[in-house]
Amino acid sequence: SSPGLAKFDVFSKAASLNGIDVISTRLWLDKKVETRTPANVFSRFDELRGAGGTFFMLDQLQVSDQGYTKDYGLTTDEERIAEADADAAALWGLEPDDPSCYPGHHKDRGSVLACDFYNSNALMSLSDEDVVKTLTEKLLPEAVGEFKDAKVLDSWVQRYPGAVSWFSPGSYTSRPPLQGAGPDKLPNLKCAGDWVRMGEREHGAKGLCQERAYVSGLEAANALLDSMRLDSMSSGGATATGTKHNVIPVREDEPQVKIGQEVSRNVFSVVPRFWVR
Repeated sequence: SSPGLAKFDVFSKAASLNGIDVISTRLWLDKKVETRTPANVFSRFDELRGAGGTFFMLDQLQVSDQGYTKDYGLTTDEERIAEADADAAALWGLEPDDPSCYPGHHKDRGSVLACDFYNSNALMSLSDEDVVKTLTEKLLPEAVGEFKDAKVLDSWVQRYPGAVSWFSPGSYTSRPPLQGAGPDKLPNLKCAGDWVRMGEREHGAKGLCQERAYVSGLEAANALLDSMRLDSMSSGGATATGTKHNVIPVREDEPQVKIGQEVSRNVFSVVPRFWVR
């Protein structure tokens, strides 16, 4: 929608990309439900109506009184508990001085979930109440039985038509690069998101994922800082200040995965990828 950016080929191509519908839901429960992992996937449930689904246990990801010493310099149990209490208060939308925020209250709070449906066009017409019922009466109890006894204290449902990247065959070349139009053409604009081509800064977290979107944001900020420094040096002005963020790489693939990747590369170096043309 920007006439200025439309002059650059990389942005006009990106405007032609399609997106998929998403429903984002938050649930606050009256009890804590333990799951094997904090990040989970719904798959092949009839109630999904063709959509894909995920649910994240935000209380497990964002609230903990363990492991803070190394990362935050907290050295006593009281400090760790206070930090966890503050995290829990934020997750529940409470002020720290709320009467219910007594010392150690984070242990008595119920679970908080982020549940998202992707490619959710068949679910978009459901009411908020029906979306919550689909989760609490069908999907969640079937995934983890303990959810059956949990009650919803509060909920939030939001719909985002066409908001998430659709990685359709042949769309790769239309996805914008991390550097945007390039540091020589438009140095003050970088691109971030899971749809961005990161080039030499490519990360192990690939595809449609929050992790890749997060990493690309860090890389875009680092690239912008580099451009600012180069610009200040060439203009003779004050040097731009700032600290680049360290991006942690993913661990190496296991041997069998590497073998499979090599076999795939060898096969498709000969066999044409006719389905992406």
